[in-house]
Amino acid sequence: MSVEVRLLGKPRITVAGLASKPPADRRSATLYYLAYSGGWVPREDLLYLFWPDAPEELARTSLRQLIYQLRSTPFAVGLAADRTRLKWEVRSDLHDWRDGASSHSIDLGWPGDLLDGFRLSGAPEFDSWLDLERQAWRNQYRTRLLEAATASGTDAGRRVAAWLDSWLAYEPLDEDAVQASLQLAARDGRSAAALTRYAKFEALLKEEYGVEPDPATVALVGRIRSRASAWSESTVDSTPATSAGDVGPPQRGTLRPRPLPRATNGSFVGRIAELNRLERELATGGNVVTILGPGGMGKTRLARQAAELMGQVLPDGVVWVPLAQVREAMAVAPAVADALGIEWVSGPGVVDSVARALQGKRLLIVLDNLE
Repeated sequence: MSVEVRLLGKPRITVAGLASKPPADRRSATLYYLAYSGGWVPREDLLYLFWPDAPEELARTSLRQLIYQLRSTPFAVGLAADRTRLKWEVRSDLHDWRDGASSHSIDLGWPGDLLDGFRLSGAPEFDSWLDLERQAWRNQYRTRLLEAATASGTDAGRRVAAWLDSWLAYEPLDEDAVQASLQLAARDGRSAAALTRYAKFEALLKEEYGVEPDPATVALVGRIRSRASAWSESTVDSTPATSAGDVGPPQRGTLRPRPLPRATNGSFVGRIAELNRLERELATGGNVVTILGPGGMGKTRLARQAAELMGQVLPDGVVWVPLAQVREAMAVAPAVADALGIEWVSGPGVVDSVARALQGKRLLIVLDNLE
């Protein structure tokens, strides 16, 4: 009968395909400890973990009773014991991870902490052991993750970036991982996402510890900002100039655009790939990017998220133009003018007013519901 033990994340034991979560007591703690050890364990180890202050004979009697109780549970299939040792040879996700990590053939998304949430009442020595092993596991995982980030090529960059995201959701102040994430995002053409990541990290670091990011991180962000600024300038320079007779002299006044629409509740789950692609298209593609899809698929929310990111790198920000209530093509230009916050006169001249207001600006205009 096959037995599998999940040690990473919320622990559970699966016997013959049926998963169970035993209660947090000495029986389950013993099974998890044996599964983690992966071989013969001296009885003295268990005596120390569970009854360190008890007289030896009483502690040994308690261990014999514990073994008897374990044999009567449906979980301890294959438990072996002799006079001095115990062993439970089962497959565990931790051992699978270690085997895969050593052969560089495993998904390095953060699988969770060791025995996440498991605490054993009345056994401080077991809890101390668990705390130490949890830290050792985090260090092992982090080392392998940063190695993968350093060695990743262009093709694997997005996958490694997703792994870094999963780790930073757990350890948001890991500055080495933040640096690796920033480098991958910038290399993949996602400078806005990199700057947003940094802004959140910087704010959290100040809130938690009252300190500034490492100078190496600040320098890295400076290079990303310079690259993003160079891109935005080249985008403007590559735009065909309109004759002065058509639009009049450049207008360098301050725009008064409407704010972005309020974000909907919930996290932005399941759309990261689309968001990354949209940002790359905006950064490296033409001047116009269109989001197509059936109604209700979340086009507006995706556009809003991308606009929020691009607003970090475009000096004149983002202009959001809602067109859901516009029924005629000739009404689009006035709607754009209203969104820009500029004055205009009804008629063909509204297009000239918009063109004059935009001349020399570096910004993103989002036409929502253009269809």
